[in-house]
Amino acid sequence: MHDEPSLRETTAKATGGSPSLEEQRRRLDHDIDAARHHHAEHALEANALVASATSASAMAYGLRLSSAFVGAIVAGAVLGWLIDYVFSTSPWGLITCLCIGFIAGFFNLMRVVNENKPKQSDRT
Repeated sequence: MHDEPSLRETTAKATGGSPSLEEQRRRLDHDIDAARHHHAEHALEANALVASATSASAMAYGLRLSSAFVGAIVAGAVLGWLIDYVFSTSPWGLITCLCIGFIAGFFNLMRVVNENKPKQSDRT
């Protein structure tokens, strides 16, 4: 057959017995896979941080909306109860002020929602 050495044997002899090209390729593939895995882990951590920050921001916004609505209704109920207590008009003061508190709560919701909408000039 052939008495000539293969390319791998020639390369190994020429480089003083250093690892073959195949071994170098395997190590390089391993290093690339490790780098990809490391990058994927960091991407997952970053996505988790963004998701938690977004979730916290949405929860804060929801609490702000609910407090604006419920606060006005509770204030109307307390004011109506005080009016009924002072003027002995039970239950009309409570009913009237609860209705006014509900309407005020609705307007508070609209005000808070409109504060967070981008203005027409910001979109263009």
